[in-house]
Amino acid sequence: MNIFEAFEVAAEIRAIGEQLRAEQPDQQAVEDTLEGLAWPLDEKLESLAKLRRMLAGARDAKRERAEALLEQAQRDDAAIERIEHLIQALLASSGRDRAYTGLFTIALYRKPVAAVIDDLDRVPPTYMRVPPPPPPVPDKKAILAALKAGEHVPGAHLEEGVRLSIK
Repeated sequence: MNIFEAFEVAAEIRAIGEQLRAEQPDQQAVEDTLEGLAWPLDEKLESLAKLRRMLAGARDAKRERAEALLEQAQRDDAAIERIEHLIQALLASSGRDRAYTGLFTIALYRKPVAAVIDDLDRVPPTYMRVPPPPPPVPDKKAILAALKAGEHVPGAHLEEGVRLSIK
């Protein structure tokens, strides 16, 4: 394969990757495109495996970045709370409940009275809300065992799939 063919292959695989990443990919169009490529099967498989590895790496990097952003947002939340406490303390120490600056009007308002639970174990049962029980969930292990034993389980069947391994 010469350099121009390699660039052509890369462009074709990139196009297939973009089609597959669409919100609602046209699977048949992707399969037709792949089938129309005049490459040996092993080249198609290798190219798809490379595309898969690239997308998995990009996905993992995005997840790591999302986790880092969430941690930063949580630190920002904590800093905002500390700033609010500082503002309240400054107003309280000055004996004021309101301040006017060039940009802001800062005011303290009384909240309505609220009940605070100090010890949940000591709250009498009459003051506890009881949520409805969760709906029943199928026991898939028991269903699998029954189906394997030849029993008929209404609403269930055995299905054998395949798992792809790329190493």
